[in-house]
Amino acid sequence: MVPIGIVFLVIAACFPTMRYEVEGTNLTLTYGPLLRYTINIEEIKSIRHRDVGFSPVASFRFPGLAIFRVLYPEIGLVKMCATAASNGILLIETESAKYGLSPANEKEFVVELQKRMGK
Repeated sequence: MVPIGIVFLVIAACFPTMRYEVEGTNLTLTYGPLLRYTINIEEIKSIRHRDVGFSPVASFRFPGLAIFRVLYPEIGLVKMCATAASNGILLIETESAKYGLSPANEKEFVVELQKRMGK
C-alpha cells in the first residue's frame, strides 16, 4: 500500500508543473519529470475542442487529471496531458498520434499554433 501512496504523492506534487510550451516548430507537453511529449507543429493535421467521453479502461485519469496514454471508445489512443479527464479537451491530431490537452487560454493557444502552422 505504501508504494501506491508514494506514486500518488509524486503525481500530485507534479500537478503544478504541467506545461505547454511552443518553441520554434515544436509544441512540448510536460508533466514534471513523469511525462514529455514533443509535437512538430508542421505535422499537425487538426486541432479541435471536444468532449472525449468516458473510458472504463483508461490507463490514468482522475477527475481533474488525465496523463499518459488513454484509450477512448470513439477516438482511440490519446496521449493525454490535461487537467480534465473527458470534458473540454483540446484534441491535436498528427499523422502518428493524437494528443489531449487543456490550456488555460484555449483560444489564444490555438491562434498561436495556427500562426506557426501557417493556417
